[in-house]
Amino acid sequence: IFITLLALSGIFSSTFTLTFAYISNTVQKRGDRVTAYGLALATFGLSFTIGPMAGGYLSHVTHDTPSSESSAAVYAIHPIGQQRVFTSSLVLTLLDLLY
Repeated sequence: IFITLLALSGIFSSTFTLTFAYISNTVQKRGDRVTAYGLALATFGLSFTIGPMAGGYLSHVTHDTPSSESSAAVYAIHPIGQQRVFTSSLVLTLLDLLY
């Protein structure tokens, strides 16, 4: 599994290069290009930071369990949580394609 995931990571590692090439080809003014590079890097940074936290938040479902403690809450990966992550990923992908 590790080799397969490492290969997939290598295939998609050109994201930064393609983004910067696209910016340099489409933005003509030098000052605007610097701003576009900064915005692209900020977007990548935020997505790497917030993405896993948002996925973890969406995938966990809180439910009370019958136990001796009255305020016991268990965090577990639940099919509903997996459906939330898939649905939110699908919506974000479609919004990105439409934009």
